[in-house]
Amino acid sequence: MNRLLTKPLFVKAALALVMIGTFIVIGAQPAQAAGFLNLTGPSPPDNGSRYGVGGYVIDAGVPGWVNSVPSLMSYLRSKYNEAPNGRFIAPHKNQAGVANLVRLLLGDGRSYIVTNADFVRLERLLQPSNGVSISWNQWVTGTSNTTSCRHFVPSMPGADPYDVCRITENWAGSSIVIRQNINGVNNVRGIIQRVCLNPDGNTNSALVEAPQDYNLTPTTTSGGSSRVVTEAGGTIPAIEYRVGKTGAAVNSRATNWQLARCTYPPSYNPTTNYEQAAPLNSSNAVVTYTARGGTCNQADAGASRVFSSSSTLLGTLTGLNTGSAPVGSRICYILSVSPPNHTAATSVWRHSTPFCVVVAKQPKVQILGGDLRTAGDANASISTKDISGVQRTFGSWVEYGIFAGGRVTNFASASALASPGQAGSESCSPTASLSRASLSFTNSVSSSANCLSTTTIGSYSSIRALPDIASVFPATNAPRLASNDLANQSRQGVFTLDPNTTSFNLAGGTIQSGRWVVLNAPNATVTITGNITYSSAALSTIANIPQVVIIARNIIVADSVTQIDAWLVARSPDGINDGKLITCSSAGETTPLTAAMCTSPLTVNGPVVATKIFLGRTAGSTTGPVGSAEPAETFNLRPDAYMWAYQISSTNGRVQTVYTTELPPRL
Repeated sequence: MNRLLTKPLFVKAALALVMIGTFIVIGAQPAQAAGFLNLTGPSPPDNGSRYGVGGYVIDAGVPGWVNSVPSLMSYLRSKYNEAPNGRFIAPHKNQAGVANLVRLLLGDGRSYIVTNADFVRLERLLQPSNGVSISWNQWVTGTSNTTSCRHFVPSMPGADPYDVCRITENWAGSSIVIRQNINGVNNVRGIIQRVCLNPDGNTNSALVEAPQDYNLTPTTTSGGSSRVVTEAGGTIPAIEYRVGKTGAAVNSRATNWQLARCTYPPSYNPTTNYEQAAPLNSSNAVVTYTARGGTCNQADAGASRVFSSSSTLLGTLTGLNTGSAPVGSRICYILSVSPPNHTAATSVWRHSTPFCVVVAKQPKVQILGGDLRTAGDANASISTKDISGVQRTFGSWVEYGIFAGGRVTNFASASALASPGQAGSESCSPTASLSRASLSFTNSVSSSANCLSTTTIGSYSSIRALPDIASVFPATNAPRLASNDLANQSRQGVFTLDPNTTSFNLAGGTIQSGRWVVLNAPNATVTITGNITYSSAALSTIANIPQVVIIARNIIVADSVTQIDAWLVARSPDGINDGKLITCSSAGETTPLTAAMCTSPLTVNGPVVATKIFLGRTAGSTTGPVGSAEPAETFNLRPDAYMWAYQISSTNGRVQTVYTTELPPRL
């Protein structure tokens, strides 16, 4: 605590020190916390100086150019070193004021001897990395002040030493306010009046060494994901790059950071070069990941950033696209920081795990001339691209309605995603031109329910069973069909296979006018190995319409097949297993699909019924308003199928309506 001194005691102590020829240390109190002499009595004579109002600690105050820690320390050093010949026998006012302020902030006792080590230590303690923040021009009002005070010493006429004394006085003025945050508590460590450099008389808590341990972790993500997939020329989702901080230190050291964008070519190896973070090294992100096989450039950067929050968002990149990067490329973003912790050298960099955008095919399917009806889900993918300055969405679509017992996700009805793509696309919107679900059916408890982006699409409870087509063409006593019989114009009617045949290759062929063929093979997996086409010759009656119906346990389409003019009915005996339609034989059900497989488009002209459909074609989905909308598979329910079915029913003498629904007309 502060001692209360009287003048006689002070004079006696001073004379004793002079007699032994040592330095005079005014108000020295070893091992005492920083503070001021508290002179509460009336002022005795003091050779023209005074206690009380107006006693500047430093005559010139603090000039305006002092607005940083380096400039403050430079100013204090210059004022302190004004002592003649560097001696401290009779400290003058400025030297005493600086020494008192330095000792006050350091909290290590009262002495007018301040060494270079003291100045160095104070400058280090004032750094942001020590939790210190400084307001250089804050208006402060107070009731406790300090003043320069001079003591009369009879044996030292004209060389009376100065001190700094605490007084009670109302004051207000622009001040330098020093705060320090320790473990989340922000304390005021010093208030210095600019006009006179007088410290506030109530401020007596010293700066301390703040905890220094911390660790910085850079990350790059998009929507919380570490990887996204988009098409060639597609829009890249917004990318966030941030730095996390752990440890007891309130602030990090001044930190440099860099965000790099690196492109890796298709089939690049080793994949760990873009799947894993590079180890700590002495190079930034661009240099490091160029050495790891990427073509890199700087996307953003910053210098001398101090991190105090547990998570700091540095920025968000928007409006990006994959450009001309080919399918299979990876466009990766890496954030790096230096130094990454309290012990690392300033040349050490830490790198984030790369966030990569995979340039891939997102093949599309189009269903023309009819509806999509399923008891399960109808899921597809969409991509958004900048087409002549307009963000347009592309994906799979149905010309008319979607009736799904499960969820409908990114599968559009009413041809919403047809070329040139849908501008301002939304999953569901009351504005038909923006909605991907204008003819997607769902159940609603409200008769006035609006279709919104939050609306669940699908879960339609009125899915009706499809007619049993196989029962119309019974296989009992039907002749056997050979593999090449579609090309044999003499073969017409209903055919089957040997009951023990489980795998059958059906070659393609052209079906001439007036000819129809039905294959009903309930026990076999039929693989279509060639194109099946109808004759383009003119027809005089509906009886001349050519038609093929394939009914099988499973139906597989060979990779080379591009057109099937036929009904495809994959019929599962138990409704669970089998009943599969597979459009890419080389991929099947489980083989990972690549952009190099099944690259030819497939068009099926006729009704399709299956328990499960595996769409494996990878054609289309290129760039531009047309190429981006090109489908890999097209299923087209043409009028000839209805007309032929009518002709067959008329011939059999029985026409039955099994289901009706009303849909809006489409022109």
